Amino acid sequence: FRRVLFRSTETLLFYAARANHLVQGIRPALMRGEFVLCDRFSDSTRVYQGVLGAVPKATLDALELLVVADTKPDLTLLLDIPTEVGMQRAAARRGEDLADRFESETFGFHEKLRQGFLDLAHANPDRIVIISAEGDEASIEEEIWITISERFSLERGKHA
Repeated sequence: FRRVLFRSTETLLFYAARANHLVQGIRPALMRGEFVLCDRFSDSTRVYQGVLGAVPKATLDALELLVVADTKPDLTLLLDIPTEVGMQRAAARRGEDLADRFESETFGFHEKLRQGFLDLAHANPDRIVIISAEGDEASIEEEIWITISERFSLERGKHA
């Protein structure tokens, strides 16, 4: 029971933060005709709290409808990397600092997390594009640019 209560509370807190982000930043920027980039959005909640946290899909659907409504991403980029490589990169980036709650989870947790995101991408191929994050920064950046520019008919250097 405590785990369910914790996961449900955590989910509500994430959606409260998301609501604030939408009201204060995302929707005003969209109204000005700007592009908006986020490094996390409701897909993360679906995987972390839904797939791994056992919050029911119906609960997540209701919260997304209430909070996100029609402010859904036009494109989501999933930077995919084998679990062991991702964990090694996180540890290198963290250095001597302690791992946070999610980074300190087991390999199995991170493997399920990766699979949850991949399953979501396969279920939403019109919106979610999987990009391999195994290469160097320049090649990953190029793949991201190609994907974005093709989706939104952009030319390099013409948009900030």
